[in-house]
Amino acid sequence: MFTSLSDNIQETFGLTPIEAMAAGLPSVISDWDGYRDTVRHQIDGFRISTTIAPAGDGEIFIRRHFNGVDDYDRYIGHVSHFVAVNIPLAIDAYVALCENPALRAEMGEAARKRAREAFHWRQIVRQYQELLSELAERRQQHQKANSPTKKGHPLGSDPFRLFAEYATTQLRLTSQLAFNTAMSDEDLVRCFQSPYLFYMKHPDLMASIDECRRIIESLHCRPMAVSELTSSFPPNRQEVIQRSIAWLLKVGFLRTS
Repeated sequence: MFTSLSDNIQETFGLTPIEAMAAGLPSVISDWDGYRDTVRHQIDGFRISTTIAPAGDGEIFIRRHFNGVDDYDRYIGHVSHFVAVNIPLAIDAYVALCENPALRAEMGEAARKRAREAFHWRQIVRQYQELLSELAERRQQHQKANSPTKKGHPLGSDPFRLFAEYATTQLRLTSQLAFNTAMSDEDLVRCFQSPYLFYMKHPDLMASIDECRRIIESLHCRPMAVSELTSSFPPNRQEVIQRSIAWLLKVGFLRTS
């Protein structure tokens, strides 16, 4: 099988799933931006749902990049920390393919056929021609409407707003979350001690380990909405807490309820 659980805004269309399909391999990929244009869920493989942090919570990252504090690699690294791929669904997909050779063969052959029929150069060139015609028509309609639009700074958009449609869903104030009882405080300590998180340990970027403990403890009794979880923190910390809830979802401490 082939797998690619992309969670970064640098990934757009993605050639590797197409190469895997052409090779007759079933795939387990994230439901992320252009990936959803390639592998058909439960036909050529499995697309695992993703969740991105709320719009408005990422302006600090683009400001740091725009002002030269962080280079581009660190900018996209920061953003990826707050994109969650659904871990239980990924496990189910791997188990299904590992335990069922017939399913692997069926999905692999469907993928090979899909690669030939949808992504051969003859099809790609035709789609480019259709796109050019559609864009020309849109330009004409826009010129006729002549409606003014508000434009933000081209290099200063919040990535969680700019790339919201890459993910399956976006975390919202009304999103209901539950605690994953399989995780422990030792797991949380291990995450915070990991070099993977080293460059994120700044109070303006992410919640502290004690703040994360407060979030987790709040969910021990019942599922809660994001707005309810953040309301118990001081106003000047609520944006960071809201963003960090997405990180806790990413690393498996929380689950959508």
